[in-house]
Amino acid sequence: MKNIFTLHLALVLSGLFLNNNVHATLSENAPSELKAFMESDFDSIHFKALKTHAVPMKILIPALILEGRSQGWIEKDSYDYKAIFKRAGLNYPDNVIYDSKTYAWKSEILPVGLVEKEMNFGIRAKVKITNLSCVACHSGSQYNQDGQKLNNLIIGAATDTFNPEVYVESIYKGMSQITKDWKATYKMIDHLFPKTNLREKFLLRTFMKSQVKKYVKDHAEINRGSIFLNGGPGLTNGVSSLKNVLGLDVNDGSMTGFTSVPSIGDRGFRSSLLWDGVYSVANKDSSRTITKVSNTELSDVASIVSLFTIPTMGKTTKRVLKDMDTVVKVISPILKTYKTPEFPGEINIEVARRGFEIYNNNCLQCHGQYKWDQNKKSELIAFPNISVPQKEMNSDPQRWKSITPSLINKLEATLGDEHIQMNQNEGYVAPLLEGIWASAPYMHNGSVPTLWNYLRPETRPSTFIVGNQNLEMNKIGIVGVINSNSETYDTALPGRDNRGHEKEFLSLSENEKDDLLEYLKTL
Repeated sequence: MKNIFTLHLALVLSGLFLNNNVHATLSENAPSELKAFMESDFDSIHFKALKTHAVPMKILIPALILEGRSQGWIEKDSYDYKAIFKRAGLNYPDNVIYDSKTYAWKSEILPVGLVEKEMNFGIRAKVKITNLSCVACHSGSQYNQDGQKLNNLIIGAATDTFNPEVYVESIYKGMSQITKDWKATYKMIDHLFPKTNLREKFLLRTFMKSQVKKYVKDHAEINRGSIFLNGGPGLTNGVSSLKNVLGLDVNDGSMTGFTSVPSIGDRGFRSSLLWDGVYSVANKDSSRTITKVSNTELSDVASIVSLFTIPTMGKTTKRVLKDMDTVVKVISPILKTYKTPEFPGEINIEVARRGFEIYNNNCLQCHGQYKWDQNKKSELIAFPNISVPQKEMNSDPQRWKSITPSLINKLEATLGDEHIQMNQNEGYVAPLLEGIWASAPYMHNGSVPTLWNYLRPETRPSTFIVGNQNLEMNKIGIVGVINSNSETYDTALPGRDNRGHEKEFLSLSENEKDDLLEYLKTL
């Protein structure tokens, strides 16, 4: 069952789904790659996309308002659509931060992570189409020295707020309400967008109306926007979305293949992508150690990003290969430049130095070698790209089990083997640790709230609050803040088990764990 919205998630992970957003403005002095990363189209919006993942803005916003009113998130007569975007974890920051520099950002309508493009329908009528961009997932909060969230976003960091499940389901339920009262919807559009011309109104009342009706009808049986759960705050389920697009069965155990969104820091050291390392460059060893990130490595990663989105974007291999160079030119400098900002609190250098030695004796083999400099962030100088099998790590297996032979075969048939190869790894690749203090919750499925808990498996809570949280400065991770974005993460649910990576800490004393925790602040 293909729909308008479940594809958003995989496209966010791709780094390709970007469109011109004429309602949002970024400082004129912002670097060109940043503007492109947040605003460019890359030829990913076209008419076919209207049947899969693109949504007319003047349908999207009324749908969110109607659902917000129905749920009591806003008053019955309110038009505050921004409140609904925020409820789904999409933000309206004062500034965005990139390469340690701050750039002003403002928007009349759409939040960071949603962009739009005008499409010409051939009767001198243009309709603005919206979609998610990379930065819906890859922009994280800035914190002050006390761990309090600021209204700024760090571009390239991991989101702690975006909730794809709330976003997808709010649109579906809102559209279901639209189909019950079109006259009221048209009045709402007139109120929200009084400058809508007659030609665009005609399109909204004909072609767009039929699209919405078909979408709602196709999903009436399951009464959801997607057959699978899309995730939660900072948690995605891209593999189910991909299978859905490819026409594969998502009831094969992959419906709960959740993954926590990582930052893009040090990605050039990865020889494969995603937690399970399913994608790598053709004709290169996917488990090779990388000691220097050259332009070649950056281009390799960027090319993988461009290619594994082909099935989800509805684009032919020929079309995406044509666009690959353009994508690489934007993604490569982003990957090269991005570094998570320094930890905002105090770091005890002597304790961190001891933790550095503990790291070298216990963690270096899997998580890479770092160069110590007490005046700077620790710098990664070698990464082994080790895939750790399930029997050794014992983490929740749902994600890697989702990479089934049928999915591999379908991807190979779609993508070919000239540029990319697919790997079936029965486990997970040891993750990069750059910016680990800012990427909570931990584990591949986001099942552990703090590094303190992670180092002490017996203390890992069975439930905790996620969504728009502050930074826990001592235990390093998230501290639950009850608000409109909050959800309870329940580790008893399928795909959310918090076990794994336990025996590695058995030999460490409590003091050594504290020393190691202090060192991890420097990454």
